[in-house]
Amino acid sequence: MRLWSISKDWLAPASRMYSLSMKAHQRRPGLWEAKAYDETTGKRKSYYGTTAEEAIAKASASLVPRSDADRLWGFYEASFWPAVARRSENWKDQIAWAMVKYIAPEFGEYFLKDLDRATIQRWFNRLALMKDKDGRRVLVPSSINKIKIVFSGILNMAEADGLIPSNPVRYVRTEPVIPVEARSLTAEEFWKLYRAPHPQLRPVLLLMGACGLRIGEACAVSWSEIRDGILMVRHQIRQPKGGAERTSDLKTPQSRRDIPIPADLLKEFEAVRTGDVFVCSNSDGGYLLPTNVTRLLNSALKTAKIGHVKPHELRHTFISLLENEVEAPRIVVAELSGKAKHEGIDRYSRSQMSRRKQAMTDLWKHLSADRTTTCTTESA
Repeated sequence: MRLWSISKDWLAPASRMYSLSMKAHQRRPGLWEAKAYDETTGKRKSYYGTTAEEAIAKASASLVPRSDADRLWGFYEASFWPAVARRSENWKDQIAWAMVKYIAPEFGEYFLKDLDRATIQRWFNRLALMKDKDGRRVLVPSSINKIKIVFSGILNMAEADGLIPSNPVRYVRTEPVIPVEARSLTAEEFWKLYRAPHPQLRPVLLLMGACGLRIGEACAVSWSEIRDGILMVRHQIRQPKGGAERTSDLKTPQSRRDIPIPADLLKEFEAVRTGDVFVCSNSDGGYLLPTNVTRLLNSALKTAKIGHVKPHELRHTFISLLENEVEAPRIVVAELSGKAKHEGIDRYSRSQMSRRKQAMTDLWKHLSADRTTTCTTESA
């Protein structure tokens, strides 16, 4: 049996949210089947077409009449989703995952006024008990908490619009999420990792560990975005299911930032250069994918023998070293890492740029002190 899945960008917004997990099965040559919910009975129903696209289009079209604004799905489609349209793609993917996979199948047809805390609480309790075929939990507490955040966000808006007297999800209790303490490398550990014989990884390590970029931001940096000693963070690489894209839609507005690069660090970037277009280049001259960076990092960690480090912990290393070793002002750390609110800050003033440049210079001196500053002579 062949299986075909449609891209989420192919359909109109109303049905696209359900179609994120919608697939078509080929029953025989020239006949494809997709399943959706019948608008009158609320039960699962098969829709057929001569192509996968046609079958999914028919199934998706059956969902459009659900836009009755008194029901959860209708309100979500008509009011909530348009309101979050300008949020980051990563966050919209999280919303879609929670709504399409979990909330809508259970509560999508409920009238907003009929949603009550006790029913929702019992559902969250069941989510916590869901097991896969191997007896493992399907959803960890952090995932359940994300579902609750999305559900509560939708009903907060319904409450604000006067459609319900109060948000029942607000009073639902879920398991506490135990924060996982992120590891940060010492300067010595970072340099040991940097010197591991993995040339493609070195530019990534510089961008994440010495400049504080997120993994997607690091993969997207082109050489044209490093000008006059300034690294301009303007893009990121996203990897939605079935593809990859370079986009200017960053995680937050604060993520768009300018990072001064000291002269010695610029020389190091040139020394480990692997491509002409992208700073982190693959063998074909294109950008590295975040998944490939993770693979390269895991290999380098085994070589360096410094234990497991997640890609994001390289960025955490940057922040930790700036705060604890360089003792840079907190606002400077926030600006360099893309966490600073812009209100009241002249991001382009000479004094602000000077403070950032000094912090970056001090950090690079700390990272590279008493060590060989280039790795090009080592065997790769």
